[in-house]
Amino acid sequence: MLTVRKKMEIREAYQEVGTYRRAAESRATTPKTVKRLVEGAKSGQRSCSLVARGLSGVELVISVAHGGIEAAIATVLAYASWQRCGTQFMANLASRVQRGNWPMIAALVRSIFEQSDEEATWSKLGEVIDKVTTAGFNDVAVYLIDAADDILAFGSFATEHWPKIRSNNPQERLNKEICRRTDVVGIFPNRQAVIRLGGAILAEQTDEWAIAKRYMSAEWLEAGRIHDLPVCDPKPAMEAAAG
Repeated sequence: MLTVRKKMEIREAYQEVGTYRRAAESRATTPKTVKRLVEGAKSGQRSCSLVARGLSGVELVISVAHGGIEAAIATVLAYASWQRCGTQFMANLASRVQRGNWPMIAALVRSIFEQSDEEATWSKLGEVIDKVTTAGFNDVAVYLIDAADDILAFGSFATEHWPKIRSNNPQERLNKEICRRTDVVGIFPNRQAVIRLGGAILAEQTDEWAIAKRYMSAEWLEAGRIHDLPVCDPKPAMEAAAG
């Protein structure tokens, strides 16, 4: 277990040398550990910045399985649940299954997300685990058990919201559109030029969601709230993330 001081020394080493490998060598650790600590600190700083600017009342954070994001949520957004992106989870699971077996496994796992209420969802998860275990896919069963709380966090919210909160596909599609438009330009003269283009794309998307095809609305989000969360003072969270 790394102490707080050791973590700080590793992050400082990375800042000095600029690469995970060299920082790992200087602190007798692994590049993977250095990367995890550096990315975790960055995620925590971004979350602290949002809280400091007034973000409050967050009940659910949807993201890919990223250690830094998970740590930031636990530290800075202590009252929020974490929903692992269902699409990313399926992709991770597919990498653990032989291609010929994947259609059957995928159909079973997807059936978990098609239930009508939270109790039925968890019941279906148990059935699927039993089926894949009986079929000899013990590693899949273990993977499902380990990820159960993360991939089914959406179940605590109103069922009509489930399709929109169990993955971060809208954000991924927006990121792809930004990448597509910037690839067309190719080379930008400076940072401001990139920000102008990215800002224009985001403004365009905002107008589309507000007027044409609205994925989520303020009214929709308010109706889906399940708690009255307290407003948190960001200072303790920032200090914890920095440590």
